[in-house]
Amino acid sequence: KGGKPLLPYLYYRFGYECGRIQRALTDRGISWGTYQDPLGYHCNAHANNLVLLAENAASHNETFLAPLDLDMSFTEENFIFSHYVMDGKKIKKAAKKDDKKWSLYLKQEATGFLKTLAGDMGGSTGVTNTSPLPKSLLPLKVALRDVMVKAFWAAYNKEKASIPADPKLRKPSYALLRMALIMTSNNIA
Repeated sequence: KGGKPLLPYLYYRFGYECGRIQRALTDRGISWGTYQDPLGYHCNAHANNLVLLAENAASHNETFLAPLDLDMSFTEENFIFSHYVMDGKKIKKAAKKDDKKWSLYLKQEATGFLKTLAGDMGGSTGVTNTSPLPKSLLPLKVALRDVMVKAFWAAYNKEKASIPADPKLRKPSYALLRMALIMTSNNIA
């Protein structure tokens, strides 16, 4: 009675946490793994590279998510792609270092992450986004994704959360998340 609706709360919190994760990496000069090679563009910043933290995990009172799959991450210092260019499907050494590539790739990374949250399946081979949903729920799906996208940008731009973490909603949130995990346990991303 009189409680907050959980779905908009969770979508906002997930979007906000994703924005904070991406901003933290960017501010520390770390790319999650965005670059171009002969196979195309790669972007490790996507929804399937997050894990839901255990409800009783220590020291995460306000968060639900943590990043993973950081094996392809790098810093500007060890970013070799600014020294190379694509020549058709081959890589060749550039005549000079391209100092703009690093910032371009970081922008592409944030945008790529945001696109997967918004439902774009073309931005990542790691996100299939094919869970069946009745057509009648499509407006709700779009509205919740809009909430998540708005929250991502708020966090990425270092704005205060308009829907702050609420300790009273942790227990019901995890009950809903457990049910969602059980119901989707056979889905392969």
